[in-house]
Amino acid sequence: ALIGALQDENRFVRQSAVSALGEESTLPESALQALIDALQNEEEGVIWSAADTLREQSTLPESAIQALIDALQHENGYVRQSAARALRNQSTLPEPALQTLIGALQDEDKDVRLSAVGALGNQSTLSKSTLQALIDALQDEDGFVKQSAAEALGNQLALSESVLQALIGALQDEDGFVRRSVAEVLGNQSTLSKSALQALIDALQDEDEDVRWSAAEALGNQSTLPESALQALIGALQDENGYLRHVVNLENQLEQWLQLEMVINYDSNGGSAIGGMNYFPEELIIRNIGQPWDRRNYLIRTLGMRPSLTQLAMEVLIKDLQDGDSEVKVTVAGALEKQSILPESALQVLVGTLQDKNRDVRQFAARALGKQSRLPESALQALIGALQDENGFVRQSAAEALGWQSTLPESALQTLIDALQDENGLVRQSKFCTGFSSLPTVAGTLPPCGFKAIKFSFTLRKAP
Repeated sequence: ALIGALQDENRFVRQSAVSALGEESTLPESALQALIDALQNEEEGVIWSAADTLREQSTLPESAIQALIDALQHENGYVRQSAARALRNQSTLPEPALQTLIGALQDEDKDVRLSAVGALGNQSTLSKSTLQALIDALQDEDGFVKQSAAEALGNQLALSESVLQALIGALQDEDGFVRRSVAEVLGNQSTLSKSALQALIDALQDEDEDVRWSAAEALGNQSTLPESALQALIGALQDENGYLRHVVNLENQLEQWLQLEMVINYDSNGGSAIGGMNYFPEELIIRNIGQPWDRRNYLIRTLGMRPSLTQLAMEVLIKDLQDGDSEVKVTVAGALEKQSILPESALQVLVGTLQDKNRDVRQFAARALGKQSRLPESALQALIGALQDENGFVRQSAAEALGWQSTLPESALQTLIDALQDENGLVRQSKFCTGFSSLPTVAGTLPPCGFKAIKFSFTLRKAP
């Protein structure tokens, strides 16, 4: 009945019949043919209704595609637009259809150009000529056409250098919607060139907050980022638009940097061979510190590289120093060693750690205490006791730690005398024993370094 109604003498009946056919998800061949014939109708309303109905079909026969190509040449702009929209759902179009759509990019009607761009962008693969036509469309006078052209190019699995350069240029477009779309397209690429990354970094300073948002999200979606991009992302956390902080995907970046740096050896100073982790906010590192032991150690080490830590970070480190395994304790002590000033709570835990069963833990605890210029009496006494440790490296670290103190109690005298006789040469050579050869000696039975050290320790450094 509907097919028969397509031949009705009343154009409104014919148009309604076409629209009713569009409600069917799958049309029989007879209905498809009737719609193809309707594309040749003299009534414009019937033609564009037929085109809109064909648009709902996922696969069209060659005859329907040819009829739509012909409709792209119709004098009525809405008919041309409907034909282009109908072709959009076909993922693989023949070359004649593609060429006709490329020609439609020059149509005087912006809506026709917009529909043609959408149809071309939906193709699974694009020829060089089609890509170039879409690149040219980035210069269209209409913002929606430019925006759609950027999205069409972004639908491709991989973008050539020429396409990337065109998109980078479009990041300077006067239309904020275009710049935002371009940033989103670039962010969907798994790998970006240095120039593309830099363009996105620059876009973080865009006057349009939506563009800044898209640029931040695009950078955050990258699997790896150079330090300059990471710094820029962290700077974006200070953006006046508070919502921007939610799209800066630092969690993802932290994971990627962890994966990368876990396979790189630390340098001689115990830092990262890359150093990129230093740019992550402290709170982010703390939030992710509950990782497997190897990653946990690395995150702790990263915190330790910072010149000062918040109370929360210090509490996390102290807790790990108390409850962690030996590997974690060594890493925490190493991190605390780099802090110029430690709170009393940290000093007390380090003092207790000098009794740890693991020699490496005791050694690093002594080293951490030694970097503090003034230690409380309890810490000094603990270090003096550590000079009797069974392990030579622990005794050496304790001696060095005492050697850096500005004042020492007189109780250190006998321990110093014993240290001068230590079987470990590194202990005898520590700053606690040597380094002040210009001082006069004191009578007694000590070797030369003992005269010097004692005079230094109890004349110049005698505790007030």
